[in-house]
Amino acid sequence: MTQNAGHTIEGLGQINAGLTNAGIVNANNAGNTLEIRGATNVNTGTMEATAGGVLDFDNAAAVNNAGGQITASGGTVDFQNGAAITGGTLTAISPSVMNVSGNNGSSGFAAIFNGVTIAAGTLINVPDGNTLDFTGSTITDNGTILINSNNQGAVSIGKFSANTLLTGSGRSN
Repeated sequence: MTQNAGHTIEGLGQINAGLTNAGIVNANNAGNTLEIRGATNVNTGTMEATAGGVLDFDNAAAVNNAGGQITASGGTVDFQNGAAITGGTLTAISPSVMNVSGNNGSSGFAAIFNGVTIAAGTLINVPDGNTLDFTGSTITDNGTILINSNNQGAVSIGKFSANTLLTGSGRSN
């Protein structure tokens, strides 16, 4: 499925087909989820959670986000069950957050970030028992990556693959 610039998909539900997005995908239904599931996707536009909605990348969803934005602004973005995001910018406008959770997928990771930029002020939350893999040549972190955020027992892991450079003005806790 292809969505051109100037077009918007919004609300709740599931997108189970490969999506090429140059427009806006907006999870904007308060308390409900819009899922991007298990397909190969391309985003050069904006994928966002607003108005209390949840944008969920789930079930090994792979998103080539080069030139794109994934944003939590008044909503929540979840990466889980093997979701993989390559390139582009991840932005969470406080108090909104981005969560890494769920089963560690067939890849062995709850989520994989490959060559992404984490914008200033963005919180990436990795609660107990989850693993976030950082891969690619450079990860630019200008936000905060919070590992083991709820301190409930099971250890969370932020794994950096060989030859991955972590740069930026952010911090990892």
